[in-house]
Amino acid sequence: MLDEYNKLVRVFRMARDRYESGASEDYSIRLIKNKDRGRQFDLPQGDEIAGLIVGGPRYMVENYRDAMAICRWYGNPDLFITITANPKWEEVNEHIRKAGNETANDRPDIECLIHTIEFQKRGLPHAHILLWLQDPKQNPNPEDIDSFITAELPDKEADPEGFLLVEQLMMHGPCGPKCMDDNKCTKKFPRPYNDTTSINEAGYITYRRRFDETKFVMKGNTKLDNRYVVPHNLSLLKKYKAHINVEWVNRSNAVKYLFKYITKGVDMATMKIEKRQAVDQNTGENESQEEINEIKNYLECRYLSAYQQRVVYPEGASLEYIMSIDGIEKTMLTEWFEMNKRCPEARELTYIQFPSKYVWNSDEKTWTERQQGFSIGRIVNIHPTAGDLYYLRMLVNTEKGPESFDDLLTVDNVKHKTFKAACYARGMLNGDSEWKEAMDEAAQYAYPFQLRHLFVTLLLYCELSSPLTLWEHCWRHLADDIPDKQRKTFNFKDQQFSNEELQSYTLLEIERILAQNDKSLTDFEDMPKPDKELLKKMKNSMLQDETCYIIQSQEEEFCRLIQTLNHEQKKVYDAVLDSIDNQKGKLFFLNGPGGTGKTYVYRTIISRLRSQRKIVLPVASSGIAAILLPNGRTAHSRFKIPIDLHQDSMCNISRGSMLSELLEKTDLIIWDEAPMCHRFAFEALDKS
Repeated sequence: MLDEYNKLVRVFRMARDRYESGASEDYSIRLIKNKDRGRQFDLPQGDEIAGLIVGGPRYMVENYRDAMAICRWYGNPDLFITITANPKWEEVNEHIRKAGNETANDRPDIECLIHTIEFQKRGLPHAHILLWLQDPKQNPNPEDIDSFITAELPDKEADPEGFLLVEQLMMHGPCGPKCMDDNKCTKKFPRPYNDTTSINEAGYITYRRRFDETKFVMKGNTKLDNRYVVPHNLSLLKKYKAHINVEWVNRSNAVKYLFKYITKGVDMATMKIEKRQAVDQNTGENESQEEINEIKNYLECRYLSAYQQRVVYPEGASLEYIMSIDGIEKTMLTEWFEMNKRCPEARELTYIQFPSKYVWNSDEKTWTERQQGFSIGRIVNIHPTAGDLYYLRMLVNTEKGPESFDDLLTVDNVKHKTFKAACYARGMLNGDSEWKEAMDEAAQYAYPFQLRHLFVTLLLYCELSSPLTLWEHCWRHLADDIPDKQRKTFNFKDQQFSNEELQSYTLLEIERILAQNDKSLTDFEDMPKPDKELLKKMKNSMLQDETCYIIQSQEEEFCRLIQTLNHEQKKVYDAVLDSIDNQKGKLFFLNGPGGTGKTYVYRTIISRLRSQRKIVLPVASSGIAAILLPNGRTAHSRFKIPIDLHQDSMCNISRGSMLSELLEKTDLIIWDEAPMCHRFAFEALDKS
């Protein structure tokens, strides 16, 4: 089984294993080879990648960008597979017995004989794999997903082997302290029951988990059913007999994060080396009177950046000799020009398309016609502020058949002085089109915070003719991480945001970056500005608490409750909603003994208003009654009513405070068990 595991990892990580070689010339094109229809990707053999240390940060960045180039060509991968080594594999147990050990934990070296990618805290290596299927389904239906992935226990009678493997390897729980945060499972188990698999707008898959009281396993005294099953593929599970989590990801908007996850590299630590001072054993003081300089005690290091074109020459050779070496001037780009001179077929391809038909020989520095296989090309990224180099990249990305740099500079028999001027003459820079293309290309691999910095760079230095047009073109990419950031800020994981809110939050991030450059959104007339009301809301935690409800769940709750209201309850509901919708400001008193459905009416009204993003404050005269209301509070706590009441009492609500702003935005106050309070309490709130 170790051999099978090793083969699986080797196949899917071949590109990473052989990434020690590749092209690195001055304006080189990265080659990503497709070996066959099974879509296994590899890199060409050749010279060592200049300036890259295998496993280092820049090496992993190049890996990531290569992966995104594959994604650009083929679309999102289909499956995300995490396979964890199993210490109970027969080969491991056999070796343990022969070595005289008791458990695999006694011999971590045995578990690490395979190609290790990442280690869990318990020491088990596991591989993260993104996989393209040979017959991809970019728009899968639930049946397609169910044919690959299941999140249910197999039938124990029909498939005893599958049931046993899922029981042993694919059940999550019972959760221990390390898995819990705020008394909740960090992996969101148990998941809810679902009769069918579904896909939401963000591409997140909710797998089928049907309720079946006959399907469960016991872990100690805990009963685990389909809600605790980790998604998996039963065939892979039976073959490798290990924990193998399989997720469908080709509809996910977070594909960049998945690629970043599998190319994040090894764990690192920041270290400081200090010179140890000799200490007098009698006095406990330093024997040396030399002053300790903590700054100089850090290692003084130098960073060597990647060179553009490698030149190999004998030690002591003169510059004239070096420049006379045959082929010293050849690069990938210049040899592309030469191929365009000789081959009519070559003139039909852009530079980035060239590797699909031709192969680069790094030893001879020549392109030759491809005889087999297929490669994807990727030109290194150039920042828009890099000047003419950026416009050269634009030209080689779009132009076919140039035979020299002069050809790129020449438009309609007029040779321009710069590549930027040539782009203008070709109409490539009209209406900020080049900046839209720059944002679109960067959005394929860059994180949102990087895109926001790029957007600010374009605002400041690239003389945009219409910043608003560029904003409208790309704001969704800039806002991709905003929901998660704000959910963490509000400490509410399921909060939903409108487009207007997302734009305002994103504009606030843009404003912060501009401020670092002594600029503001007000310096750009047609750029939108953050919503002022939203700024107030961000500073008001009370407003945040009352506007962060999940709209969908509130709508579902309302639909469930409204259907079962009786005639009298419906009459109350209609009267209250009519007053709110038409801003009549009426006061209602709902009278009835216990058990007649008053709280049921309250819950119906509350869910209705919150599903419309309106604010309702449910309070009660006692704490016991308050906990029966959704997010209920006692009246004294919510309105800061004094404990000692008299006819002149006022609530402790200051002008401009968070509570005063909340009350100004409130659409309805529900006060349960009102007769339990003294009239001075109502008068105090009314006067306040």
